[in-house]
Amino acid sequence: MPKAPVTIYDAQMRRVAWLENAFNIEYSMPLNSLWTAAFSLPGDDPKNAECKPFYFVELYDNNERVELFRIVPNTMNRNQSGPVIKYECEHVLATLADPTHPAILKFYVPEETARINKVMLSFQVEAFRAYSKAIEGGGAVTTSTAAGGALATTTASGGGLATTTESGGSSVQSTSSIPEQAPTTTTKSTSVESATTSNSWQQFAITVPDAVNAVGDHNHGIPSGTILMTQGGGTVSFSPSGGHSHILTSDHRHNVTIPGHNHSVTIPGHDHTVDLPNHSHGIDLPNHSHSINLPNHQHVINIPNHIHGIEYGIYSGPTPTALEIEVDGNPVPFTETSGEDIDIVPYLSKDGSGRVQRGQFHEIKIAPNSLGRIVANVVTQLFVQSRGGGNY
Repeated sequence: MPKAPVTIYDAQMRRVAWLENAFNIEYSMPLNSLWTAAFSLPGDDPKNAECKPFYFVELYDNNERVELFRIVPNTMNRNQSGPVIKYECEHVLATLADPTHPAILKFYVPEETARINKVMLSFQVEAFRAYSKAIEGGGAVTTSTAAGGALATTTASGGGLATTTESGGSSVQSTSSIPEQAPTTTTKSTSVESATTSNSWQQFAITVPDAVNAVGDHNHGIPSGTILMTQGGGTVSFSPSGGHSHILTSDHRHNVTIPGHNHSVTIPGHDHTVDLPNHSHGIDLPNHSHSINLPNHQHVINIPNHIHGIEYGIYSGPTPTALEIEVDGNPVPFTETSGEDIDIVPYLSKDGSGRVQRGQFHEIKIAPNSLGRIVANVVTQLFVQSRGGGNY
């Protein structure tokens, strides 16, 4: 609900005043003709300072919005009966537009038009404005378009020497001790032969019971007088020879056979303790890339039933920085984002005699270079010749 019947906006469509004391509010909206409006304010109302030429006027009639108008210059009149100021206004077109959806203004030139004095275009661009609220939405199961598999290779990565964060040293004990092991048995049979050796030695005494004295006298255990046979026949009587020695020469080796046998070793339960000094690890990474094989697949997204809460408000978007104007398909060499009283008669469609075509609508297109809002109006001055018909 409006706070006043008349609201004033500046050239950038920023609200500057509510005119609570406005009176004698009037408006005219004839078909195929310029809409107009007017209102008055007491001469001593401080808000007269906000009612400047080309400022915008939004009118309400019994709390219902009428339209948007613009204060026309040099039409402020002071009432002779008292300090009253009257403001006259002309209708403006305000519409959203973008490069593919231009703002379109149409006006009609009657067939009975005898003379066209002027057709003037005024406009300005503003930031895009949206009036938005969310609506209820049902759930759905959405399946994405099937995606073919592919072999994707990541960007090749250069090699390098990577060093891990330096780690402090410590003594580390292995997890749980090793239990005592059962005896370990090995079996092997082998022969060992000693190296050949030659040696000579002198034997001074041979221990033979009752046959040896302290100086080496010995009789080899044969009693004196024993008859001995000699080689070739005959006999001799044995006589002890007294002390003497025997020289023995021996060239021999020892052959020892070690039979198969077992060794039993028992390992008792024990722990290992490792002392780790301060250190870091260096990893040399060569140039490489990673290949990822994506099979054919698709994604299924289940959207449950839901609603969106209503959020009231006016949302501003981008503001165009340039635009293109066409009148009846003819380009107008004007690209600024605002203009006042631009004469567009030279660009209106003409008949064979070069006169502006009568009995038809003429069209103005304003296409901004981005999403935006176009506020514009057209002022025409036509003289119509009365021909026949009734007098109504």
